[in-house]
Amino acid sequence: MSSAAECVAEKAEVWDEPEESRCREAALLGEDDGSRERDVDSRILPTAPDVDLTKVCRRRSFECPKEDAFEQTNRRSRIAISQMRKIRRSCSKYSFSGGSVNVRYNYVSCMALVLVTASTFIAMNAPAVQKLLTSPARSTAKTVTPTCIAPHTITVNGVSDIDQAKAFGNKRATVTMEIFSDFQCPMCKQLFITTTQRLMETYVTNNKLYLVHRDYPLPFHAYSRIAASYSRAAADIGKCEAVETALFQNQEKWEVNGDVRGTVDAVLTPEEMKKVQSCVDSKTLEPLIDKDKQLGQVVPVNATPTMVIHTSDGKVYPVTGAVSFEVLKTFLDELIK
Repeated sequence: MSSAAECVAEKAEVWDEPEESRCREAALLGEDDGSRERDVDSRILPTAPDVDLTKVCRRRSFECPKEDAFEQTNRRSRIAISQMRKIRRSCSKYSFSGGSVNVRYNYVSCMALVLVTASTFIAMNAPAVQKLLTSPARSTAKTVTPTCIAPHTITVNGVSDIDQAKAFGNKRATVTMEIFSDFQCPMCKQLFITTTQRLMETYVTNNKLYLVHRDYPLPFHAYSRIAASYSRAAADIGKCEAVETALFQNQEKWEVNGDVRGTVDAVLTPEEMKKVQSCVDSKTLEPLIDKDKQLGQVVPVNATPTMVIHTSDGKVYPVTGAVSFEVLKTFLDELIK
């Protein structure tokens, strides 16, 4: 057996970790001072100073990680130390204290060779060491890519902090209406199905009303906050209406088992759901929900649903409860004309 690589190639069976580590070390150092005996045909692993560790690892069918500056410097250090040990052992047969002048001369020459080897190593590795010392510390933390970006809010008709993804209609409409709602609130569901959808058809699409949805999850509703999170994330990809409709229409189902995600998933494509779920997990849009609650407390919102109607001349009309479309229509027509 002529090299460590051949040793590895001939050993077909899987070695245990200590054996594998020693083979790596021997391949790197090319060192055999009688202390690294291996049970490979009862022979000592031979010297292999020029073995390519990558090739050795490839023959062993395992991958070697690429060396960084520290690992490369450490490997070169060990090789240099190995070479100096060899030279020192060669020098040990000479004695400086006794013997002829030639013997002393040989001893001095050997030790000089050791110093030259050490100096060469330092010169070769000085740039790598300098780079290692001056480079910033490596971070083991994974970089998390934002899945959604919190939008810039706008002000319309004196109403501030409006998330455009949760607002509908013409910003120049005469009337702006905020609806503070909780997805788990039965009265909010009634308002949405019987009144809000008709407002969209009659006033929003005709540019007469700018409608703003405000999230106001109540603390005693176990799943209203997560429902608001899914609704907000869906709005971020343009699926606000579809998800809000699904959440309100299936309220009795998910409020029992908490399967808000399943309700949302049923009305989105797999790719859309992946984006929504990633956005929910990132919690990027949660501050917008918190802001809606703060605005509601200023109104103040004492119950859900609460509508706040703003006119272009600065008048404000709070309306609480599931008001019928007919009653609300009469009031809006008076404000719009």
